[in-house]
Amino acid sequence: MKGSRGAEERRRDGERDWFSLIRLGAVIGGCILWAWKPALGWGLVLAGAPWLFQALAGQRTFGRSKRLELLDVSLVLFLLTAGVGVWASYDRDGSRAIFFIPPSIMNLVEGAVQPIGWQKLWGLFLAALLYYALAATKAAKGQRRALGLLAGFGALVALVFIATHDWAAEPSEWEPITRLGEAIQAPLPPPLPGGLLDPNGAGGVVAPLLPLSLGLAVEAGRKRAWLMAWGLLTGVAMALGLLLTASRGAWIGLGGALALGIAWWLAGRLGRQKQRLAIFVGLVALGVLAVLLAVVGISPLRAMTLESFDFTNRLNIFSQAALLVRDYPFTGCGLGSFALVHSTYALLIHVPVIGHAHSLLLDIAVEQGIVGALAAAVVWGGAAWLGMRELARAEGPRPVLAAGLLSLAVLVIHTLMDDPIYVSRGIPLLWASAGVVVATLRDRKAGWPVPRRWRWLVVGMALLGLLLLGLFGRTLTATWCANLGAVAQTLVELPPYDYNHFDDPTLDQIRQREDLSAAEAYFHRALALDPGQVTARTRLAHIALGRGEYETALEHTQAAWEAGHRDRITRLLLGDALVAQGRVEEAAAVARGLEWAESRLNGQAWYRYWVNEDWQRAAYALRAVLLLDPENAYAGGWIESAEEKAAQGP
Repeated sequence: MKGSRGAEERRRDGERDWFSLIRLGAVIGGCILWAWKPALGWGLVLAGAPWLFQALAGQRTFGRSKRLELLDVSLVLFLLTAGVGVWASYDRDGSRAIFFIPPSIMNLVEGAVQPIGWQKLWGLFLAALLYYALAATKAAKGQRRALGLLAGFGALVALVFIATHDWAAEPSEWEPITRLGEAIQAPLPPPLPGGLLDPNGAGGVVAPLLPLSLGLAVEAGRKRAWLMAWGLLTGVAMALGLLLTASRGAWIGLGGALALGIAWWLAGRLGRQKQRLAIFVGLVALGVLAVLLAVVGISPLRAMTLESFDFTNRLNIFSQAALLVRDYPFTGCGLGSFALVHSTYALLIHVPVIGHAHSLLLDIAVEQGIVGALAAAVVWGGAAWLGMRELARAEGPRPVLAAGLLSLAVLVIHTLMDDPIYVSRGIPLLWASAGVVVATLRDRKAGWPVPRRWRWLVVGMALLGLLLLGLFGRTLTATWCANLGAVAQTLVELPPYDYNHFDDPTLDQIRQREDLSAAEAYFHRALALDPGQVTARTRLAHIALGRGEYETALEHTQAAWEAGHRDRITRLLLGDALVAQGRVEEAAAVARGLEWAESRLNGQAWYRYWVNEDWQRAAYALRAVLLLDPENAYAGGWIESAEEKAAQGP
C-alpha cells in the first residue's frame, strides 16, 4: 500500500511538473508574441488573467498562505500605478509614437521601438504572469526545466543579434569586436539594413539570463549530462552575444554581480552561516566605499568616470528626469510618454531628443509616479533579501538560488545607469530574476504577514506617516493639485502637436486656441494652498508666455524664484519672461550655462515674435542670444533688421 501510495504521489508530482513547464512555456511564448506584435497584448493578458487572479488568490508564491504576501502586494501596487500611467498618457493607443523601428524590419515586427500606453501595460501584465509562472515552480526538476527555457530564450536573443546586426551601419567602438562580428556573419545571409536588435537592448536582455544558464549547468551536474550541456551551450551563445553587443552597462552588471558573489564567498569563510548575511552586507559596504574613494582620489579614475562626458551627460539626464518626477509625483506622465514630455516640459524645446531617463527606477518614477518606483524597488529588494537569507541558512549548495540572485544583481546594477528592459520589448523580463529566486525559497516564515517583532515597526511607521500628513498636509495637497494640472495640460497640449511639423501648429498656437481651463484651475488651487508651488508657477508661466501674457509670466516665474527654486525650468522660463520685458542683461545672467538656452531664444525670436510681427521683442531675444554666445552670426545679422522694423511701428 505504501509503495502504491508513493507511486501515485510521484505520478501527481510529475503531472504538476509538466503542467508548470507547459504554463511557463506558454507565458514565454506569449511574451515573444507580444514583442512581435504588441497590439495582441490585450488578448494574451485576457487569456492569462484567470491564472494570475488564481495565483494572487492563494495558489501562489510560497504555496501555503491565503493572504497576499509582501512581494505580491508590491507587484499589485505596481500594476495599479501602471494603470494610472495609461490614464495619464497622451498617446494611449500608440498611434503617435516618437521612436519607430527602422523601415527595413517593419515587416517583421510591429509599431515603435518602445511600447506605449496600452501596449506597455500589456507587457507589464505579461511580466507579472512570467513572475508567477516562475515563482510557482517549486519542484527541483521543474526549476531546472524553467532555467532551461530561460537560458534558451537568452541564447535565442543572442544568436539573433549575432546573425542580424549591421556592422557597416553600426560598428562597435572597439574594432576587434567589429571584425569578430563580421567574421561570424561572413557565411550567413546579409543582415537587414540597420539590424534587427539594438546592441544595448540585446545586451540588457542577455546579461541577466547568462547566470541562469551557468546555474543550470552546475545544478544538472554529471548526472544530467544533456541538461548540463544545454546550460553550457546557451551560456557560450549568450557570452558571445554579450561580447559583440559591447554593452558596457551589461558588462559592468556582470562584473558587479561577480564581485558580489566573491564577497558572499568571503563572508562564508570569515564567519558562521548565521553571521554570513551581516558580514556580506559589511563587505559590500566597504567595497563600495573603497571604489568611491578610489574614483574620487585617483586622477586617472576620476577622469574616466566622474569627469567623463558620458557620466556628466547621464547626471544631466537624471536631473532633468527628476524635474518631471517633481511635476508628476503621484501619477507619472504616462506609460511610454517620456520622450516628448521630457523635451517639452524639462528641456523646454519643441522636438524630442532621448527616449528615456537611462535609469530603470527613475524611468518608472517618471512614467508611473513615485509609488510605482517604490513598489518595484520592494519587489527586487525583497526578493534579494529573502534569497540571501535562504542561501545563508542552506546547509549545502543551492545553484539555482545562487543563479537567481546573481541574475537579479546583474539586472539591478546594469539598470542603475541604463534602462534596457522597462523601455523596450524586453519588458516581460522585468521580474524574471525575482521569480527564479522566489521559486527556490523554502522558508515558510518568509512572506507576508511580517513577523510579530516587526509589527510595532509597521505601526510606528503608520503613525509617523499620519504625523507627516498633519504637518505637511497643505503642501502635499498642493502637490497633488499641481500633478493633476500637469496631467490635464499634457493631455490637452501634446495630442494635437506634431514635432515633425513643429511650426504648424507651434506649441504657442496650441496654448492660444485649446481649452486649458481645467489645468489652470488645478494650478490656481495648488497656489491657494502653497503660493510657492513650483510646478503650478512654471506651468502657468508656460501658458502665459504662449498666449503673449508676458507680465503674468514674469509674475509666476519671479514667485517661483523667490520661493527658492533655481532649477533649469524656472531659470529658462524666468529668462524668457525677462526677455519679453526687455530686461535682456538680466535674462542672459539667469539663463547662462544652461543647455539649449541660446537655441531656444533663437527659435523664440522667430516663431514667437518675428512671425507675429513683434519686432522689438524679436530684437530683445536676439540680443540675449548674443550675450550668451557673442559669436552667433545668425543673431547678429537679424538684430538690426528687427530694430528697424520696430522703429517703423505697426
